[in-house]
Amino acid sequence: MKLYIDHEHGKKHSHRGLICCGCNFMIGDFNEKIDNIENTISYLEKEEDAIIKAEIESEINSRIKQCPRCGDKDKSHFHKNKRTRDGLQCYCNKCGAEIQRGEPIGNNKKKIKLSKKERKILVRDRNFKAKYGITLDQYNELFDRQNGRCAICKISEIESKRKKLHLDHDHSSGRIRGILCSSCNAAIGHSYENINILKNAVIYLKKYKNISE
Repeated sequence: MKLYIDHEHGKKHSHRGLICCGCNFMIGDFNEKIDNIENTISYLEKEEDAIIKAEIESEINSRIKQCPRCGDKDKSHFHKNKRTRDGLQCYCNKCGAEIQRGEPIGNNKKKIKLSKKERKILVRDRNFKAKYGITLDQYNELFDRQNGRCAICKISEIESKRKKLHLDHDHSSGRIRGILCSSCNAAIGHSYENINILKNAVIYLKKYKNISE
């Protein structure tokens, strides 16, 4: 593994040590702010967020699945999808076909005409359901609970570089943890979600901060 010379940004000849590529990116993602790293450690150590876990487990284990468009149906009415949590498509076969082709619903002779905004909401809801097992409404509930800010650095969606916050989850268990800005989300990835690496990063930065002072 190749190691890189790390230095304090904004200061000339302020070399601190040799670190791997992942740790180098992680420190950059955190803007070298020790507080953000310590917040991340607390964030990863906290108990699982109580975001409708019971509903998700109940849905997976039962024979009934809810179509976001028409309500509860037997799972036999859903096409298979290996990429989703429960192995089934988000929408039932009938609604999925009608949404994609704009065909009439039941006895309604008029074709479905969704606005660009409505279609965007439906697609986003479907993506959340498929990837994380929650609906867009449940995401919005979590977003409001965090006051529209990153759970770690507290930056708002408007203030974020990419103007977008991301739903964060534990990659090993799939559980939802919170909503993060792109920088904090990337930093957790670069640390391999390893709390010990983050703690070592705090010690490393504090050590060279004291020397420079």
